[in-house]
Parts: sequence; structure tokens; C-alpha cells
Amino acid sequence: MIKAFFAAFSLAGWAIKLSVIAVAVLTLGTAYGIWHYKVWSRGYDRALADVAKQDQKAIARAKEYRGAVLDCRARGMRWDQTTGSCER
Repeated sequence: MIKAFFAAFSLAGWAIKLSVIAVAVLTLGTAYGIWHYKVWSRGYDRALADVAKQDQKAIARAKEYRGAVLDCRARGMRWDQTTGSCER
């Protein structure tokens, strides 16, 4: 089946080849995006559940992080969520 696909692919014109490649890239990108969101969402839900259970360690960490964000904004800077740091 794979050989048949590559044989048909090699016989196809350049427009069809580009279309097949574009569809493959979009499909993989969408699948990665969905997977990444689900992983992030699970972590976020778990953190909220820990706080809701009155887990003192989780509450203390949440307050610590919130304090860092508020301090960053009070200094007129921007908090970058991807790096977890304060930036100009």
C-alpha cells in the first residue's frame, strides 16, 4: 500500500504533490495543537484541583507565583508565561 502511494505520488503533478504535502502538514499541526492543549489542560485542572482540596503546598505555590506576576506588573514590566519570568 505504501509502495502504491509513493508510485502514485511520483506520477502526480507538482500541484497535487504540494496539495498532499500541505494537507499532511496541516493535519500534523492540528493533531499536535490538540494534543498540546489537552496536556496543558490536564495540568491546569490538576493544579486547580490541588488548590480546591486545600493542599497547603499548592496554595502557597499559587500565592508565590501570583505575587511574582503582580510584582512584575507593578514595576511596569510584562510577565512572560512561556518562560515564567518578568521581561521589559
